[in-house]
Amino acid sequence: MTSALLLLAALASAVAPDAATDTVVQLQRGDHVVVTGLSGALSIEAVAGTELGVTTGRRTDRVAVRRSDGRVVVTAEARDGGRRPMDVSLRVPEWADIRVDGIDLDVSVRGGEGAVTVGTVDGDLRVEGTAGELRATTIEGEIVTEGTLGPVVLSSHADDITVLAPRGSVEASTLDGDIRIVDAVSASVKAETQSGDIDFAGVIQSGGTYRFYLHSGDALLALPADLSARVRVSTFHGDFESDFPVVVSGFTSGRAFDFTVGGGDADVVVEVFDGEIRLTRAGGR
Repeated sequence: MTSALLLLAALASAVAPDAATDTVVQLQRGDHVVVTGLSGALSIEAVAGTELGVTTGRRTDRVAVRRSDGRVVVTAEARDGGRRPMDVSLRVPEWADIRVDGIDLDVSVRGGEGAVTVGTVDGDLRVEGTAGELRATTIEGEIVTEGTLGPVVLSSHADDITVLAPRGSVEASTLDGDIRIVDAVSASVKAETQSGDIDFAGVIQSGGTYRFYLHSGDALLALPADLSARVRVSTFHGDFESDFPVVVSGFTSGRAFDFTVGGGDADVVVEVFDGEIRLTRAGGR
């Protein structure tokens, strides 16, 4: 009997460090969830109800949850100050606003009606199906969003940004990366990259504004066949091609010119310093 008990104790001590831990906290309407001081990977899922659930991948991965002035703060509770990578999952009430600050942290967010703000130094960000305002920034990392309903403001200093099926306004900027905006139904789009391409495909809404700025790269815009817009383009070193009728008095490289397609109900601006501008009819690439 004693030997069996000793064996069970040894097995428990061996398994415990790898077992997940779970913390549940009751939130109040209006509470903001703040996640800070984590490294590794963080996944956040919006759920019905009023409970905040925090799950860690291993028992040795400890987090602290505290309340302060309407904020519920989730942070690392580690002797090394949270520098050791951890896997942390959050189940957050769908109405709650969320803010994440990290250094070396990959972040994924799914769903939710509240505002989401994410900032990391080194890490990839993926956000899917949010309805509130989204602001995401990373220095060394890729940003991917899909099916967002609210306005999005995205910034990556050294990687690509991909925006899939947005339904709110889009603002995306990167210093060294490509920007892809696909299946967009947005009344306002602004994309800017210093070194990379911009690829846009989507609806051009009446009264909408669409701005694309590049220093070194190509701009490829797949626009609706029934496009109705005032278009302004310029490129200093590069070519301009259009599947739409363009009527101008002359084209001089490095100088902007305007033309109108259809009734001119929207505004489209494309400015490139060193690269090609190509406007295609959707489905004709």
